[in-house]
Amino acid sequence: MKVLLTGAGGYVGSEILLELLAARHEITAVTRTPAALSGAIAGRDDVRELMHDLREPLALPADDFDLVIHAAGANDVASRDPSSALLLTALTTRHVAEFTSRQRRPRLLYVSTFQVYGRDDGAVDEATPCRPVNDYALTHLFAEQWVEQYGRTHGLAWVNARPANIAGMPRTGRMDRWTLVPGCFCRSALQEQRIIVRSIGLQQRDFLPVANVARRLVDIATDFDTYAGSPVNVCSGAALGVGDVARLAAERFRALTGRDCDLRFEPPAGASRDTPPRLAIDSRLFAHNPAARIDPAAAHTIMNTCIDQTYKYLERLA
Repeated sequence: MKVLLTGAGGYVGSEILLELLAARHEITAVTRTPAALSGAIAGRDDVRELMHDLREPLALPADDFDLVIHAAGANDVASRDPSSALLLTALTTRHVAEFTSRQRRPRLLYVSTFQVYGRDDGAVDEATPCRPVNDYALTHLFAEQWVEQYGRTHGLAWVNARPANIAGMPRTGRMDRWTLVPGCFCRSALQEQRIIVRSIGLQQRDFLPVANVARRLVDIATDFDTYAGSPVNVCSGAALGVGDVARLAAERFRALTGRDCDLRFEPPAGASRDTPPRLAIDSRLFAHNPAARIDPAAAHTIMNTCIDQTYKYLERLA
């Protein structure tokens, strides 16, 4: 396919780029900074690079892309500024939807977030109502609505993909997302020999390594028509407790360094100490590929691998 990929130098976008390259698609990679793609395409000549700030409309001539994958947007840190969240997530998506609608075969895969549901417990599937609880989630839902609007008004075929908790190291060897679990725990252990969990640790998350997320997104892209016209959760189907992940990070720190690691749970005053209902995320992907669902034992093994890779990366930086 002839694919336009935005956010191609980002945490998830760089992994999508590698998966698209492995599948031998023809790629135009859009990024805001000239050096953003260096780790992803070093030594390659089969990617067309395009530097563009998507806060401005895409002024490319009609190029008849078979698919546009929009993976650019404000991350959780940048989204703490509402203006940045609106501009970098919502407005950029409108511009991409407008551009895609001008293609001969207008098809857009938007990489949103599971956080649009505003849920971290109980059963969740694509029919679960969206009730965002922060600006990061709200502006992604706003972006999804713009995508859907272009579906109604401009004949745009669309899929809103909703990755759950993305974990681990990107293959580009560059990591800048230290608010994410387990990376935040690993960095704290190495820097301070302690991990502080700002909760009782009972909340659950559905973790999936960033490379696996990208692989599943490209699977959706390859079978686009099967999923078109609806959201798709991108997840493992197996939940791990945040406290359990913190304990794994502390255990792996001791095993890898021979040093002790202080693990503390410091929930805010008034925080509930009740055990929440177990998180169980379903996905349309599982209906088409049951093997995509990961069992809890495999989820623990995958998390151990993510933690070990993160420690090795941080030790190289030290």
